Amino acid sequence: GVTVVDIKAGTPAEEAGLMRGDVIVEVNRKKVVGLDDFRAGLKGAPPSRPVLLLVQRRGGSVFVPLNHPK
Repeated sequence: GVTVVDIKAGTPAEEAGLMRGDVIVEVNRKKVVGLDDFRAGLKGAPPSRPVLLLVQRRGGSVFVPLNHPK
């Protein structure tokens, strides 16, 4: 997965509720092993729909919809 190390104010990541320390393990139900997988998942997503992230947080998992930047 990819660990979130920083969230910039006013970004779609902040609006979605991503938190420092979250580990993104899937993008649109595709496994994320590293940063290249994460970027490819975002790039391949249709801009008309949110990107669905599966995030591991504090011992549990949660799905987080992430809107595309405006």
